[in-house]
Amino acid sequence: MVKQRAQLKRFRLVTYIALGLAAVITVRLFYFSIINRDKAFQQMEQESLEKKTVRALRGRILSADGKVLVESNRQLKLILSHRIQSHQLSAYLAILEKEIGLKRRDLMIKISRMSQSENVVLHENLSLDQMKKFVKVFGVNRDLFIKMSFSRKKMVKDRKNMIGEVQLVDGNYVGVSGLEKKYNQQLRGQDLVYETLVDKRGDVILKTFNEIQKLQTGQDIFLKEEEWP
Repeated sequence: MVKQRAQLKRFRLVTYIALGLAAVITVRLFYFSIINRDKAFQQMEQESLEKKTVRALRGRILSADGKVLVESNRQLKLILSHRIQSHQLSAYLAILEKEIGLKRRDLMIKISRMSQSENVVLHENLSLDQMKKFVKVFGVNRDLFIKMSFSRKKMVKDRKNMIGEVQLVDGNYVGVSGLEKKYNQQLRGQDLVYETLVDKRGDVILKTFNEIQKLQTGQDIFLKEEEWP
């Protein structure tokens, strides 16, 4: 009889423990499915994905013997907005020095000459590698951004009509006549397409870079002897 009572007590104890664990699991599931879901929805309302594009550099056209007939140049200027807040500036400079390799001291000298109404150029000509690192760290940023410009230059004075012309279409050079048009697809390359998270104020959330399409410079075209006699 005593043994049966002891077994009954143990059974009740195990039952109470099991019921307690079940209650804890139920509460946790409720939290994640209801409360945490609301939190996730609130975060989604405050954050959104923004897709951006970095244009590819158009390839060169060369004669059969390697003479450059036409080439593209890209200039990448790193710009600091005059609207930047002082508490953000120190963090940005530290990241630029660590991730991009720009010396903090040199940047501070340029910032010291900055007016209250004009942006300042922190660096005149970023390399392609520096640009890629910048995009991965900063993404789309209103306070610190890259201004990109392209130029297409013919390197020969004769037979320019044979080389042809290009026009800017949606930020990319497109061949509209001559050899530029004939080899347009190979010369164009592939743009970098990426996404970053931005908050409800439109400010990028650092290090939320997600590459969708890789950047590839356009091919160099070597003409046949009969194409460039």
